[in-house]
Amino acid sequence: MHHINQRFDGNSRDVDPFEHSIHAAVQRAETLYSMLQTVPQFTPELCSKALEGLHLTLEELQVAHEELQVQQEALAEKHEQVLLSHQRYQDLFEFSPEGALVTDGNGLILAVNQAFAHLIGVPQHWLMGKPLATFVPLDRRGRFRHWLQQVQEGAHTNRWETCLQRRDQVNLPVSISVRRCQAPYENELWWAVQDRRDRHAAESAIRMAQHQLEQKVQERTAALTEANQRLESEIAARQQAEQRLEFQAQQERLLQAMAQRIRSSLELDQVLTATVEEIQQLLKVDRVLILRFQADSTKTVATEAHTNCCQSLLAQTFREPCFSGQVLAHYCQRGVRAIADIMAADLEPCLVETLSGLNVRALLVVPILQEEPSPADPGQKDRVWGLLIAHHCHTPRPWHDHEQTLLLRLSTQVSIAIQQSALHTETQRLTVVDSLTQVANRRKFDTYLHRMWKQHLRDQTPLALMLADIDFFKLYNDTYGHQGGDRCLQTIATSLKQQVKRPQDIVARYGGEEFAAILPQTNLAGAQQLAETCLAHIQSLNLPHPRSPLQMVTLSFGVVSLMPTAGQRVEDLVQMADQALYEAKAKGRNQVVTWPINR
Repeated sequence: MHHINQRFDGNSRDVDPFEHSIHAAVQRAETLYSMLQTVPQFTPELCSKALEGLHLTLEELQVAHEELQVQQEALAEKHEQVLLSHQRYQDLFEFSPEGALVTDGNGLILAVNQAFAHLIGVPQHWLMGKPLATFVPLDRRGRFRHWLQQVQEGAHTNRWETCLQRRDQVNLPVSISVRRCQAPYENELWWAVQDRRDRHAAESAIRMAQHQLEQKVQERTAALTEANQRLESEIAARQQAEQRLEFQAQQERLLQAMAQRIRSSLELDQVLTATVEEIQQLLKVDRVLILRFQADSTKTVATEAHTNCCQSLLAQTFREPCFSGQVLAHYCQRGVRAIADIMAADLEPCLVETLSGLNVRALLVVPILQEEPSPADPGQKDRVWGLLIAHHCHTPRPWHDHEQTLLLRLSTQVSIAIQQSALHTETQRLTVVDSLTQVANRRKFDTYLHRMWKQHLRDQTPLALMLADIDFFKLYNDTYGHQGGDRCLQTIATSLKQQVKRPQDIVARYGGEEFAAILPQTNLAGAQQLAETCLAHIQSLNLPHPRSPLQMVTLSFGVVSLMPTAGQRVEDLVQMADQALYEAKAKGRNQVVTWPINR
């Protein structure tokens, strides 16, 4: 007992409260031991055992005390580290150049650093317990509360560009970052507030510089645009000049080609067709046509060239009353009608109706003149043979001066081609037409008969020939003279042409007072019937002939129809008809005899 008590001797200030309690317990045990010795029933052995138990208890308490002391030392070390860490974070929080604060979930400020107080312009302690929304401008508080609610619903960091209102009522541009704290402070919010005045000024400077740059770019662009427009105008003018030159070159080539065609070709249709095709391609219009004036005052489309977007008018005939004397007089003076839009021009209603029905919206018209008197006005030097017309369908189209000039020059070439064709046709006609009777001459008869013979030999179809001779014609000449005989021949020729009407049939003066008719694809019965009709018509004329037994002019006919074979010749056909005519003469004249002859 004594050795245990020795540990607690000395100044009580050197022992901790736990040791002091043990020392007090030992003293109470010794006092108790002294008291027990006075009790008779309490033997020394019993007291010794009690002290041993107490000793063991004290030993266990000593071990527990030592363990507790170790834990206290560790706890003190951790506490010192926490204090140090807290101080570091406190220093970081306090001396951060950015504003920093801690609020509860409703935005009440729990802690704030000096930087934020400086931004707001108030003392640091004045901010404690104030709602952060107090420093948000009124027009932004609604969005701030909505944003704060979104932050409370999630643990992620949020950033907001806004303004805070300083104490001096100046709005300060700031960038705010906020996030929820972790346990056990999850109801608190950590805030970082960055002053954006410098950045705002930099952005303003950037915007100003950008604006100045944009102005310079715009000025440069405007200058470039103006220069580009000048260049485009110059290029457009040059292109127009080139186009005019190209058009003139094409025009000259077209005129030369047309003149060459006129010199080298006598086929008017070919010349006109090639002309309208080239004009249509050169002017890039929908249709070019030549409208020919007929003797019955109708107008017929003689030839045309057109695109797929408009209908063909070839061979169509128009009976429009719009060609007044004033219009014709305008055309006779080589006048041009250039109509850019029929709906806007002052035109005759009937002409607008006709053109609209053909989907024509714009047209260019030049006359085709012939140097010959007009039957309606003999004093007029030129007459309108027809019109050269360019159509533009569906949309309006202006007509340039050089286009009008081109069509006028081409119409002159067309007039030359028409005159040349007419002269050629007349020359050709004179070579195949008998000048007195105006029916085919012997040359035409021989040529046509040989051609028909070959055709019918190939096709194996009947070819008929009719020969006619005026009875007692020498006596007629002796009575009425040669002029009277010529008039008689003309009358007989006219009568025969009136009866022989088919296009493929021809009437010819075979020689002297003898006529012939070639009748392709005609059998003997048909040829005989036609001859009887001709004879009856001559008789109905009752031309006086005093020295004829019948006292009038009559004809004798020899008729033959034959299907040519390889062993026959065309001369055989003529000989058969001549024999039949001879037989008609022998039988008394004024009759029709067919071959083979029935004697």
